[in-house]
Amino acid sequence: MKAIYNPAAPILLSAIFFVMASGARADETGFLNRTDKIGNDTYRYQVYVPRDWSKNRKWPVILFLHGAGERGDDGFVQTEVGIGGAIRRHVDRFPAVVVMPQCRKNLWWTQDAMQEQAFAAFEQSVAVDPNVDPYAEAAKKNRQDPGLDLSRRRGPGCPAG
Repeated sequence: MKAIYNPAAPILLSAIFFVMASGARADETGFLNRTDKIGNDTYRYQVYVPRDWSKNRKWPVILFLHGAGERGDDGFVQTEVGIGGAIRRHVDRFPAVVVMPQCRKNLWWTQDAMQEQAFAAFEQSVAVDPNVDPYAEAAKKNRQDPGLDLSRRRGPGCPAG
């Protein structure tokens, strides 16, 4: 049987994927790409949301600061080591929301700009329900989010030396 190529098929498949992806925002889980704008600088970071996340349960929140080898601005490499790598290998062992900002090259977490962006990523991640829109409302207005247990927040990291 001879295969018939339909040039509209890739366009149709792309449109279906786009509709599915845009509708997935309501229940996003896994490693989520996020950005934060401070002044003229845009910072990329990741937030891990467990696949069984529900605002009906209290979730611990972890702010993970990577080591010196993961500095950059891609918003990804910091998820390949430390807690990010551990989550990828053993997802069932991490029932927590994990925020992973990225320190810029040639800078350190002890510098004001890097601390500001790390805490901004954390604040935006715990401000609202991660399954809705992390930028929807100001952090201070939503500190009582029923799905996050801020009394159990942690800040582990790797040496940046």
